[in-house]
Amino acid sequence: MVGFSANPEQVRDQEIILANKLFRGKLKPIDQYSSSTLVQYTLLGSELDDLEAFSNELITFLHRNLPWRHRKLKLAVVTRPTNVIPAKLLQRILTVLDVLYDVRIQRGTKDKGDD
Repeated sequence: MVGFSANPEQVRDQEIILANKLFRGKLKPIDQYSSSTLVQYTLLGSELDDLEAFSNELITFLHRNLPWRHRKLKLAVVTRPTNVIPAKLLQRILTVLDVLYDVRIQRGTKDKGDD
């Protein structure tokens, strides 16, 4: 399972809104769910056999007054080992990371070379 969610404070204040409704790409999730504050989907491990990596694009709206240090999403990855893994690891493994938005968009400016 892969999930992206806003922090509780930003959910309460509606400062981060996710606009994705479905996972799109080469991979085919067996389950998916989305709301304005959460996007999550479940993939089979066999889906990743031929891929070294995959990307996920999120359409996200951030309130302009939200401080830069709070412009982040929670990324959760849950793995469930198969029967190939030793029995002592047969529980799920959860990894949670904060993903910061580090690209600042400036309004009313043009990139060099734009006419």
